[in-house]
Amino acid sequence: MAMYIVRLYADSLVRLNQKPYYEEGAARSLALNLPGVTVAIFDRFVPVGDAGVPRGLIVQVRFEAGGIDEAVAQAKGVASYVLSMLCCVTLASVEQPKPVWVYDASPGVEDRDYRHFAYDNECAVLNTRRLEDANLFALLERNFNSFLADATIRQESKERVQRAIQSFRRGLADNDDVLTEFIIAWSSMEGLDCVYRKVLPSARTRDFMDGVRDVLDRLGRADLFETLKCLRDGLAHGKISLGEATKTAEVNLELVRRAFVLMILRVLAVEEAVSDKVLRQSGYKGKFAPFVKFVATIRFEPGDVTCLDTHPVVEVTCAGVKATPAGEKLTLEPDWRLTPRNLKGMAVQGYELWGDAGSRMEFGGAGVKFIPRQ
Repeated sequence: MAMYIVRLYADSLVRLNQKPYYEEGAARSLALNLPGVTVAIFDRFVPVGDAGVPRGLIVQVRFEAGGIDEAVAQAKGVASYVLSMLCCVTLASVEQPKPVWVYDASPGVEDRDYRHFAYDNECAVLNTRRLEDANLFALLERNFNSFLADATIRQESKERVQRAIQSFRRGLADNDDVLTEFIIAWSSMEGLDCVYRKVLPSARTRDFMDGVRDVLDRLGRADLFETLKCLRDGLAHGKISLGEATKTAEVNLELVRRAFVLMILRVLAVEEAVSDKVLRQSGYKGKFAPFVKFVATIRFEPGDVTCLDTHPVVEVTCAGVKATPAGEKLTLEPDWRLTPRNLKGMAVQGYELWGDAGSRMEFGGAGVKFIPRQ
């Protein structure tokens, strides 16, 4: 086990400062000694004219972990938990915290593991997915010309389907929480179940939730129905831990997305060939902020977690990007520059690009230039 200090940042409508602007010597901070971890919270001030205005919160966490990547993951959980408490007592929103840097703060270490996370750069872009016009036209035709125009279908059923279509977008795009998306999708499928069984009657769809069972079966995962239903019930009635619920939802969310879409497509009687094309795509949420993680070791005496200005200062810049288009691909080769401001030494091993699993981001084999302190 090693000691780590992690800095994170969160956009926030909550501030610590008494006044909505910066005054010398009056900036407030919080230092919390929680079981096994020390957490410090600060306002982040940005210049607006001649004033400094609080915009977001900086969180620093100090604790022991088994490795640097484990430390980042645990720090995100600790920071999110503490910031959630701030939300509860202010009724104001704070977004999920993102790591800024992390370093090994164990005593007696010369070359300390260090990771730096860069978000605001011209390479941290989201890829886009091209629309297949035929898929959209098939959905529109079946929805407006067939389903909504069918006088034998009850108005309540028609409204359930229209709500479900909007709920899929809301679950996918309007939040970055896995449990929220799961609940939106599963509750929408529960609402669609009666329509599904009415429109597609069979021996397999006689009882409540048989429609949900049927789409999972068509996706080859009928065995997961009870697991997913138990997750929904556990969340509704408080019979499952947050950690277990999140893990189960993360593992199965892609299946739930596909089941939700398949339920809509089958109710609308969209051709199977079109449905197959739609379902071959993986979910692309785009809420995972793309970033570049720089891997290095540094020589630096660890600072005080309750202070802002006693930690490594490393400037990350991108001096330019070489863009090479080839067919439907665009390969980017960035020219990264790392400039330490208060380190005794720094050795850069390289960088890693992180993004949404559905984005298929591709980078060339560019390196990272180390700019010595002047």
